[in-house]
Amino acid sequence: MRREIRDAAARLFQLRGINSVTLHDVAAEVGLSKAALYHYFDTKDDLVRHIFSGWADASVVPFREIAEATLGPESKLRRIIALRIEQMVSDTDLFVLSMQEESSLPAGVREEFRQSKRDADHIVRQIIEEGQASGVFTPIDSHLIEFAIMGMCNWLWKWYDPNGVQSPAAITEAFIEIILRGICPAAERPGRNGENGRLNVAGHLAAIRVHMQALEHALTDQ
Repeated sequence: MRREIRDAAARLFQLRGINSVTLHDVAAEVGLSKAALYHYFDTKDDLVRHIFSGWADASVVPFREIAEATLGPESKLRRIIALRIEQMVSDTDLFVLSMQEESSLPAGVREEFRQSKRDADHIVRQIIEEGQASGVFTPIDSHLIEFAIMGMCNWLWKWYDPNGVQSPAAITEAFIEIILRGICPAAERPGRNGENGRLNVAGHLAAIRVHMQALEHALTDQ
């Protein structure tokens, strides 16, 4: 029942905002009396904490694992982009709720979420600066590159349709292609030899998949 209450509350919070939803609203959504709901959660803040408990910090753990792996900066950045898109697709409701209702979260939960964002951003900048120091990436302001990467990934929820023609894999390859074409020196950009050459092939295959999915969708609708 706690899971049902949590899921119902998350839906209501997204639709109406955390401040506009009462425990009575949540109880009605799951078919309980307000008194019965108190058996599971003492306050609305308690319910909100249960929804977000540990989630934000846990989302940064794989970022740290990638940063500490014995990989080159380009491979790390590819994995970071793929990871963030996977997180956005699998935990869309929590990300959307956190971003839209950040100021309404209980203080402890709000700070945990903000710290997780700072940690993830810092890791991405470290990888970018590592690549710049080794000549893999061009010396563009690392903060601007990080803003671009995380902005592309974090705002995926605004337009991503799980039933649409663009699969997470195709979006991932396209984002990687766009980012690495922008920050790799001209001689190392996708389309040349080495790892970047493989990236270019992957990017073209991703584009072909997107077009094929669109064609299949159009034929199905006829």
